[in-house]
Amino acid sequence: MDAHGNKTPICYHVYQRSNDGGLLFYCAKDFLVTYTIVSVCARKRGIIVLGFCQMFDHIHGLFVVQTPEELSDFVRDYSAMIAREFNRATGRTGPVLEHSFGRAAKVGDKKIRTALAYLYNNPVERKLCTRAEDYRWNYLAFARSKSPFSRPLVFRDAGIPMRKAIREVQYVHRSGAFLNHTLLSRLFRRLDSQEINQLTDWIIDLWSFISYDSAIRYYGSFDQMILAFASNTGSEYDIRESFDARSDQVYLKMTLLLMKAFPTLDPISVSAMDISKKISLYWWLRDRTNANSRQIEKYLHLQTIRRE
Repeated sequence: MDAHGNKTPICYHVYQRSNDGGLLFYCAKDFLVTYTIVSVCARKRGIIVLGFCQMFDHIHGLFVVQTPEELSDFVRDYSAMIAREFNRATGRTGPVLEHSFGRAAKVGDKKIRTALAYLYNNPVERKLCTRAEDYRWNYLAFARSKSPFSRPLVFRDAGIPMRKAIREVQYVHRSGAFLNHTLLSRLFRRLDSQEINQLTDWIIDLWSFISYDSAIRYYGSFDQMILAFASNTGSEYDIRESFDARSDQVYLKMTLLLMKAFPTLDPISVSAMDISKKISLYWWLRDRTNANSRQIEKYLHLQTIRRE
């Protein structure tokens, strides 16, 4: 507590992966569902979010809360929603994220800066990009631009399908709700790849919940923060995170390959296929990609996954 008896906010680094070690996200709509869920929960509880990063198989968050109990309630709420939506999209049942999540309190500016660098550089370490700001799903580029990965969306210039999509998304946002797989799948089917990119950036900005200004204060300016991230990838000694030095690009490659070969297949549905189909798809992917056994097992949520 401070001199006036007020509770001092605590900054926590939170790390979560799937309950079975498999992938959580396969394509843009999967990332967006979780992003909008966490946004709704953070706003509802008044949580300050310094950073949020979604990797294919895990999530990082840097959350400022008043008490450890507030953090647990927040994580429990959004984890339950993520599980419900993942299972609804795949036909699976049961938990999706590990019940016991990694957490580490970060006390002092130096430790918070180190945690920020570690979180935002996770895609760099996984060889998904060379600069932290080039990865869409750590949302760093959105600190400077509303549409960093697409042309700005102008309603009057949009086609009819895009205008309808915008109106539906606005309705959900005004209702204080999150986006689900069913809606996003329907909207994306009507759009071309350029429009999907535009709508994706627009949704991210609309549900924005990361306090970029609060994060930037630890560095003085956005440019200094980016320079610091480029100079130091950060470290994390308090959370036992599984780490694979091989590139996560292979997961993107597998999804693109599946979408091209099976246009009607929703990639996330592979996690709920019966075992015989998974084994057939395992060998299909093994013949067409440079993915190793471990990576394909994670992609397909095969029960033969070796736990860390």
